[in-house]
Amino acid sequence: MTANAKVNLNVKIDSELKTLVDNMFENMGITTSAAINMFFKRVAATGQLPFTPQVNNETMLAIQNINSGVNLVGPFNAVEELMADLNDKQEG
Repeated sequence: MTANAKVNLNVKIDSELKTLVDNMFENMGITTSAAINMFFKRVAATGQLPFTPQVNNETMLAIQNINSGVNLVGPFNAVEELMADLNDKQEG
């Protein structure tokens, strides 16, 4: 790969999030493009994300429930059974 070859990267991101981080990067004295390039270079150099991904409490509880076999529903033999169960929970 030629060091000077540049390509465009198109990603979909929430507009409010983009505005927020654009302002943060500006306060840091860098552009969003520069920040993304730094991120890519770090991943390329280390083969890892430069942070540890974290899950929220709700997701962590769901994972724990699955692993321990508690608070599970189903199995359902038909979509209608699933929908009936979901509707019962909304009404209750």
